[in-house]
Amino acid sequence: MYEGAIAERPQTQQIGHTVITVLDRANTLVVSDSESYGNAAQILKGIKALEDQIKADFAEPKKKAHDAHKAVLAQEKGHLDGIADAVKVIKQKMMTWKIADDKRIAAERLEAQRIAKEKAEEEKLKEAIALEALGEMDEAEAVLTAPIPFVPPATVMQETPKVSGIITRKTTKYRIIDAALIPREYLMPDEKKIGGVVRAMGMQTKIAGIEAYEETVMSVRGAA
Repeated sequence: MYEGAIAERPQTQQIGHTVITVLDRANTLVVSDSESYGNAAQILKGIKALEDQIKADFAEPKKKAHDAHKAVLAQEKGHLDGIADAVKVIKQKMMTWKIADDKRIAAERLEAQRIAKEKAEEEKLKEAIALEALGEMDEAEAVLTAPIPFVPPATVMQETPKVSGIITRKTTKYRIIDAALIPREYLMPDEKKIGGVVRAMGMQTKIAGIEAYEETVMSVRGAA
């Protein structure tokens, strides 16, 4: 076991100094043979015991702080949930009206364009009739076959007021209608499922595109 600081059970106020001592010892430690390896293992176990003690020393203060934090968060959430509900209700009512107003504007614009087009056709017909009356048959035919002049979009009064700080915009979203048709480049590997297979099958794992490999890890238990 790490002599001195690690062997004793440090008080909370001594933890900072103890950790610095432990880190210094770790940095100067040399593992060069089986004996020093074994000695390092004992030191490591002692450090693990110190880690457990630090966690134990801070457990109660952490719990109290955590409980207090949870209480504050719960109180804040209660207030914010009420605010969010109010915002949602008002936004929904505003958007319902605005969508209806946008539809009205679109319908009125189309109707205005239809009327303008009909008027242009009537004017063209009157002009052709007048030319025919003058005996200008070719000119009358040219007027009748000529395309109707472009009718610019009609201006329709929009009732939605401009309010500072309130912005509406259209966003494009999506919904999946057939997952089987989604191209591969838009898919993600199920790493949780792959990891479960690898843990179960080990180096015998056979998944196309996946290579299982081993790495050595070391775990430490506190000194008995």
